[in-house]
Amino acid sequence: MKYRNRLLVVLTALLIASGLSMAWKMEASEGSGKDPQSKRDVLAAWTEGFYQASIEGNRQLAYGYVLKIKSVAGDRELRSLGTKEGWKVLDERLNAAETLIERGEFAYTWREEAARLKLAVDALSRDRNALWRQYERLLREDLSRLRKAWQRGGKEGDASAYAALDQLESHTLRLEAAAAFGAEPARVSLLKERIRYTEKLLQAAPGGPDSANRTLTEGSFMLLGDSVDRLFASDTARSAAVSASGHPSWQWAAMLAVIVLAGLFYTGWQKFRIDRDEITVPKRPYR
Repeated sequence: MKYRNRLLVVLTALLIASGLSMAWKMEASEGSGKDPQSKRDVLAAWTEGFYQASIEGNRQLAYGYVLKIKSVAGDRELRSLGTKEGWKVLDERLNAAETLIERGEFAYTWREEAARLKLAVDALSRDRNALWRQYERLLREDLSRLRKAWQRGGKEGDASAYAALDQLESHTLRLEAAAAFGAEPARVSLLKERIRYTEKLLQAAPGGPDSANRTLTEGSFMLLGDSVDRLFASDTARSAAVSASGHPSWQWAAMLAVIVLAGLFYTGWQKFRIDRDEITVPKRPYR
């Protein structure tokens, strides 16, 4: 009887220990689904939680979510969903968020990082209606304000132009990681470079349209608009743009090749026929 009771106690202890071990493993590996997409869904839930915590200013809860995000963001299978450049930016923003919270910075500072992470993780779904694509309207509004402010001229116009350019840069940085996942990373870098170029022009020649660098400044606005077009253009739209710009499509190139080959074949056949039949073209008699 004692032996049975001891055996029962041992078995019960083993079951409890096994249950606790499984629970610990599930907690430690939370988010490690069978496929990358399920892991992305867990990551999306945690970044949403971090974003909500930043809005509420709950530092402790926000820090907990950051640690959870970091625990799954390094998963090799999960990283197969995005691009190397996108994950690099996401890691930088995640580390920045952790540092800001640890240093006791105000909530609005790490709220910006939470917004960037939310947009980036959402972009991993490769959805055409991804959140970061909604920023196209905001960027174009920033560009419009920039042009109007610069055209106004004077100190007030300069101040407004700088504010619009700063807003454009802020929006660009917010969607940087997301755009690197949802588009070619080079397009994001191009937009950032052109923003810096425009800033240098504004600093070198203040005064609006009466400045000496009017042509260069207006040209930089056009380059900014072109960068925004490239950033949000779909693959189909880019192909159509290439065709419309005068670059022949493969169908046109193939047709042209057929015509050229047919002409060469006809010329070669005529030469062969003349040589074979010894056909000579009679010379016109002199008069």
